[in-house]
Amino acid sequence: MNGLVSCVVPSFNRAHLLKEAIESILCQTYPDWELIIVDDGSTDHTAEMVAGYAQQDPRIKYYLNREKGVSSARNYGVEMAMGEYIAFLDDDDLSVPHRFDSQLKAIQKSRSRFLVSGYQVRRRSTGQIVDEVKLELKQICAGFPSRWMIKKELFQIAGGFDQNAAPLEDIELSVRISAHETFALHDDIVSVIFFTENSASMALDKMIA
Repeated sequence: MNGLVSCVVPSFNRAHLLKEAIESILCQTYPDWELIIVDDGSTDHTAEMVAGYAQQDPRIKYYLNREKGVSSARNYGVEMAMGEYIAFLDDDDLSVPHRFDSQLKAIQKSRSRFLVSGYQVRRRSTGQIVDEVKLELKQICAGFPSRWMIKKELFQIAGGFDQNAAPLEDIELSVRISAHETFALHDDIVSVIFFTENSASMALDKMIA
């Protein structure tokens, strides 16, 4: 098994949560990764906090988004990525330690360029597990990018995230991906998603839609 994994994390004014997301990547059992933090114009201490981590580990890289919005931040992160494989992570989510190991084995075994893995939902205040989702696909679409792994070439072919499709930009992109690739479903929990106010992955508008 080989291949550089580029983990792209968009963030805006949530340095306290982003720190936990970074720590979850530092704990990965698979060592060949780079962590791309794309700051969407934060006014808190996000830049300084990430700089501290980057000094300790050169695999951590910081970029300031050239535009504005989570979709453009993710797209910019992929543009800067050096890896063959892209793993997304929202700044308020966590990757379990074996995520990259497990996903790489599954995506290479399946020979698909797009892997959709399982995830766990918890309450941040108590740590209570609310749900575990495995082998979940809604027709030809899949949400929650924090549990995706996709080849960079396929992401570029599909055209990336569409800012105008928010808050369903991940669903919309997955439909476009389906025109180019058959999804591989992966029966493993790789990420923890929290109920968090203003979350990119758990936005109320998305849940209602």
